[in-house]
Amino acid sequence: MKRHPHKTLWLGTLAVNLLAASTVAGAADPVGPVPLWKGLTEGMSGPEVVEALKQEPGIQSVEIVTNKKTKAAAGLKVKYAKDALVLFDLPFSIDAEFDQGRLVAVKLQSGGHCAELAGGQFKDFSEVLRAKYPTLVSGSDVYDPLAAASALSRSFDAQADVSLTTVYENDLTTVSFKQAYFWTKPPAPSFSTSALVRLADTMQRTAYETKRAECGGQGDRRTGMLITYRSRASFEAQQQAKQDTKSAKTAAAANGL
Repeated sequence: MKRHPHKTLWLGTLAVNLLAASTVAGAADPVGPVPLWKGLTEGMSGPEVVEALKQEPGIQSVEIVTNKKTKAAAGLKVKYAKDALVLFDLPFSIDAEFDQGRLVAVKLQSGGHCAELAGGQFKDFSEVLRAKYPTLVSGSDVYDPLAAASALSRSFDAQADVSLTTVYENDLTTVSFKQAYFWTKPPAPSFSTSALVRLADTMQRTAYETKRAECGGQGDRRTGMLITYRSRASFEAQQQAKQDTKSAKTAAAANGL
């Protein structure tokens, strides 16, 4: 049978285009559960999350925390062996977010540590995250010391955490990398004549000074990390919900002004 070279070329081009289209469609609409962290995938039930985490080295036990009203899974209670989850010399804990008893997000959180180390820690973590999740969605993947100083200052005034967040993603998963800053004010002096009140004041100030003496005399300035993994679809829905709420408030304000 005689071959038609132009027809063969056209069919070959069509096949390549269809393959490319199916690859893109597969990335946007994945088949199967979306991977979040390690063996945890979106949509897992509470018991499935427990079994998956039990396979991780250093995790001694896992329990599901349930919603008091609905009794559905709401979080995790995890017992760790020493140095079970240490990343760049920082210990982390694991928690999870559920919706109607199904896993929607995994969270890794570190405790408070010296704020002066935040720059180096940001560089270490952001480089690894950017390699696995190459698209920068929001925030900066370059440490900004002025932004960090501003966050500390605002935290001191408000006496509440102030966070800087960078968001990365790949074809399936979005990762939010948050550094929270907190600068503790010294305890206010007490002018009470009560011996018990003065004793409590002295103990409080001693604890503050002891903590402040850490980190080269800046132990009152701390930072912590929260890394949250969720599917792109879940993240986008979450952002849309926030935008809708903001738009509703703006519309209500416009009507009232």
